[in-house]
Amino acid sequence: MLDDINVPSQLQIDSWNSINLSPVVDTAPRVVPLPVFITPSSEGYYDRVTTMKTGIDGSKVIKKIREVESNISLANDLLKECYCRRSISHALLSYIESVKKQRGTNTMPQEFQTPEVANIAKKMADPILEVFKAIKLNADQTAEWFFFTLSDDELWSNGIYNDTLLNGMCTLIYKVMALENVVIYKLALIDDISMLLKFTNDPQYAQEVTVLRSWMSNFGAMTNTIVERLSALKAQQVQFIFDLLYEYVHKKIIKENYVTAESKYSYIATLIFLIKVYTKAQEIEAASLKEVKKPKPVLKPLSLDVRFFCHNVCEVHKSIVLMYEIAPELSQFFPYKFFDFTQKELRDRPAPHLKVKSEQDVLDEVRDSFDETSAFVSYLLSSERVSKESKLADLLPTVLRKVSCAICFIAEKIENRRLAVPPIPKDWTPEDIRDKIKFSRYQYEYGMNEGIYNILPRILPLIMSIRITKEVLQEHIEVISQQLAAYMQEYIQEFCVNKIAYLVSKEPKLSDDLMVIRTLLGYFTSDDSLKFQKKYKHETLNYPSTIPSLQFLDLARAQLQLMINPGSKYTKKKGLLSSAIISGEILDTIQEFLAKTIFFPELLRLPEILDVAFDQSRLFFKEHWLDICKVSYFKVSSSLPYILSNFALVNYNQTELTGAIFYPLSIYDDAAHVALYDLKSKMLYDEIKAEAEICLVSITRIIANQSFTPIREFITVKSFSGNILKELRNERLLKITQNSPAVRLGVLLQQNQLFVLGCQIETKVLIANRLNELFVDFLKGFLKLANDNGPIIMIAFDRLVDLLRQTHQMIAGFEIPMSPFNDLFNNVMAMDTPNSLQSEMLVQMAQYMTGPLLTDYFLMTTPFRLIPRVQPKIDFHSLFHQNEGVIIERVLRPTATFVSIESFRALFKYLDDGAIAMLHMQLYSSIREIMNDFISIYTSFRDHITRIRDPPLSASCHQAYDRFYGAYNMFLTSPQLNKLFEVMSQIGEIFAISEMMDDAFNLKLTSEKMISAYVTSRSPLSEEVAEVPELFDSFDQQFRDTANYFATLKEMPTVKQVLPPFTFLTTEEFVRIVNETDVFNETSGSLTNFQSLKGFAAMFSIIEFLYSIMEVNTGNAMTNYGESVLICAANLLAATKQVDLYRVVSITGRILTHAEADFNHSSNKNLADFLSISKLLRSSLFIALTSSYPFHEELSR
Repeated sequence: MLDDINVPSQLQIDSWNSINLSPVVDTAPRVVPLPVFITPSSEGYYDRVTTMKTGIDGSKVIKKIREVESNISLANDLLKECYCRRSISHALLSYIESVKKQRGTNTMPQEFQTPEVANIAKKMADPILEVFKAIKLNADQTAEWFFFTLSDDELWSNGIYNDTLLNGMCTLIYKVMALENVVIYKLALIDDISMLLKFTNDPQYAQEVTVLRSWMSNFGAMTNTIVERLSALKAQQVQFIFDLLYEYVHKKIIKENYVTAESKYSYIATLIFLIKVYTKAQEIEAASLKEVKKPKPVLKPLSLDVRFFCHNVCEVHKSIVLMYEIAPELSQFFPYKFFDFTQKELRDRPAPHLKVKSEQDVLDEVRDSFDETSAFVSYLLSSERVSKESKLADLLPTVLRKVSCAICFIAEKIENRRLAVPPIPKDWTPEDIRDKIKFSRYQYEYGMNEGIYNILPRILPLIMSIRITKEVLQEHIEVISQQLAAYMQEYIQEFCVNKIAYLVSKEPKLSDDLMVIRTLLGYFTSDDSLKFQKKYKHETLNYPSTIPSLQFLDLARAQLQLMINPGSKYTKKKGLLSSAIISGEILDTIQEFLAKTIFFPELLRLPEILDVAFDQSRLFFKEHWLDICKVSYFKVSSSLPYILSNFALVNYNQTELTGAIFYPLSIYDDAAHVALYDLKSKMLYDEIKAEAEICLVSITRIIANQSFTPIREFITVKSFSGNILKELRNERLLKITQNSPAVRLGVLLQQNQLFVLGCQIETKVLIANRLNELFVDFLKGFLKLANDNGPIIMIAFDRLVDLLRQTHQMIAGFEIPMSPFNDLFNNVMAMDTPNSLQSEMLVQMAQYMTGPLLTDYFLMTTPFRLIPRVQPKIDFHSLFHQNEGVIIERVLRPTATFVSIESFRALFKYLDDGAIAMLHMQLYSSIREIMNDFISIYTSFRDHITRIRDPPLSASCHQAYDRFYGAYNMFLTSPQLNKLFEVMSQIGEIFAISEMMDDAFNLKLTSEKMISAYVTSRSPLSEEVAEVPELFDSFDQQFRDTANYFATLKEMPTVKQVLPPFTFLTTEEFVRIVNETDVFNETSGSLTNFQSLKGFAAMFSIIEFLYSIMEVNTGNAMTNYGESVLICAANLLAATKQVDLYRVVSITGRILTHAEADFNHSSNKNLADFLSISKLLRSSLFIALTSSYPFHEELSR
């Protein structure tokens, strides 16, 4: 026995351990790997020879079974050959038509009329012709086999047949019907041979091809050939065969006594075949008796029971699944008007044997099968000893039948919807409707989308139930096989040892035949124990735990059935008063054994039968539709696995569908296995593999998309305060609730046990890849938002990034192996370049701060804030769904109304200290260019204006105001003044931004220091080096020695020790530029002669007065230029040391002095407004002078 087992060498085994991948080919047949089964050594040539050489009648039946199996195999080979062939004619004809159109002719191009083309066409046509010949030969041989078999009276009259032979004949008829329809429905063969004949230029060759092509194009050509051959049978033979086979298939169909759906369809095909044979024979008999005066036909008209039964079958099965997706309408195969019943016949109609099942009925059956199977398997696993109960042997055939029929039920439903005529699109023209190819493509796509949509809620759970049932069986197939083998062997041995002995004791004439069966199947320790005893005695069974021999079991069953068949020598009565040898208890015992063991052959080949019964490949294949639509592929979105998985994703909130997302992808496994191992087509396998990859990527992307959005929305809503949630709900803006199903998506995300084409697929990795893309896309959107709007958006940017970070954390909690959030963020911000402080945000912010932030904003102080002159339109909607975008804008828009210290603090979170320094460097380096513009404008302004003398102290406030207003109001309309204000505003904003950056930077350092103090358990005010044993002592000495170098453990320098760096650098650059020119210096020799003063203090007194007047008159000076004009002036006064001179020459100060002594100034509104504005501006100016004093004082040293 061990000689038949191929054990790998040690070298081979060692080589497996040295490769990176496990030695499993990517074409492994199934989702769950199958265990390895070793076929017993007795299942070989010896068994087959033994069964043929026993000399008993059963061996004759076995011989016939071998013959029918051979015919079935030939038909199968031809089926595969025809089904896998793709058309070449469509592409070639399209090319020829394009050439004709290009040349403007309707004749065949000359280059296609050469002898070389004719030879090539003939070589291409020869393989197709050979297939046609093989099909015709197969039809003729099958017809002859049926004729000689069915006309063998000795065979049938003596009862030398059994269920296996009859079942084989039904299968052969089914395969013949499938083959003849595949040739018609698969247009590739006929279209190609027709097209190639146009190029061969060989009349004799064309005639041969045309004859075969015409024959094959006939509907039911092969069946008709067989029917014509059987028309030579005698009427009595036809009647006998019809009665025998009809009773057989009738019983099989009604009692559902089969394992696979193919058997059911073979019985239906046989039913059609019998009707045709009987009808043909009836016509021949009627023609032969036409001249007879009193004809007595043997073949009576078919009974109403037969016709109504056939009608009932057609009601239940609208189509007959012949091969994969090829499922033509069933009723078309019956004779014309076969179902035309009269009113009386309809009234007398018997109750139908079969009932139409709905999708829910089939789903309930499969679910019940799963429950029963899993329950019994659990029982087996909990049993300490191998069970020998019959329940599993009775249950499994039923389960396999229900599952196999359920798959074909789905195929029938889908094909019926694809064949249904779809509604014509409104935009189609009459030419579009007449275009058969275009209509067929639309018909297919409509059928696969809208057509089947309403049955998807039942089909998807059905696919899932089928899959998990198979997984239970495959996972525990070893235990199941042991139990089945134990039960079957026990039952067979009990029959051979005891029941056969009992039957022989009852009827010794059976001893010879039953001894053969007893010898083949029974296990006996000696010849004496094998022999029959004169007196029956129940023996104790003693046999080894082995698997029964399948070949011997077939022979034994054949022999037993022959013995009880009508016409057998044991069932015939030899006289009127005599009884048959086999009757009564003996007959019942043999019938019970045959009934119990009817599915033993299938159970002995359980792994193979599992593959057949659970094969879902017919739900994938669409070669017939590819031929009709003249395409080489359909979109993945019209593929059933994608449609089912996508449906599960869209309806993931339904509990039963959440876990069913990946189950439809197992269809690809079965299809790939069939393509490679059954159809032997690498082309089909490659297409399946490619589509499976596309589908898998698409599905995982959809999973990622549909998981990402709800989780992000959930995090967003969770972050809102109660008041905001209440407001949003009151305004009906909030459709997202904190009870979002986002958390349930964790179940969906954690599905990682997926095998496609036999290879384990890390779905979490695929999902993670898409999630990484989504996070990157959102971060890029946030970055664009920041780049377009500058620091004003940074608080909102920081909040959005934080929400995205929390979303990442929640998804990562579902064990999705995404890239770390910081890595994704750094990559988007271009911060991942080693030894570089550059980043995308740094570059864009530097450009914005030296551009729009200086030109489009105005400054207000106490606190510092830069306000845009026109509020920017921040596009939150482009980043989020419509409703979510409204909510985000509603919540975050208030944070983006002005630039504050908090804006820079948020910005600095995303910049290193060195990058912050570089950002400020870009800012203060722009001072020189702006100062050059200012000097030019200021010089021109200074040359055209003079500081007039002050009014006498006795003058009223109104008089003083009128004096200065009359002297300078003409300059209010000067464009030069506006340019001066604009440039001064920009310079002042640079100082303001620098100060805000200093404050933000200090806040950042303080935060880091506090965090460090928390980690090291030290006070942030401590000047001592922290000694934290729980931190530093946890590492080696080298790390402990570095404790003194941790700057964050020491107290930060105080403000008195170090001036704010950014303001200091800005002031330093400003003073340097001011010192390079003398245009701001006071050169007058008499400081009391105001008319001679040309320094900045005297000029600014006029500028300040005009600024106040402009604000009083127009109200837009502050909103256009803000208080940054005063900051610029304060730094210029401090840099030129003219602060004291300014106090003397200030026009607004002079007017305010007159106002203190004049109590009647409030009666004039313009004057009162001027005084109010002047007080505000002077306060702002003196605050700026106070703030800038330490810097100028330090620089003056």
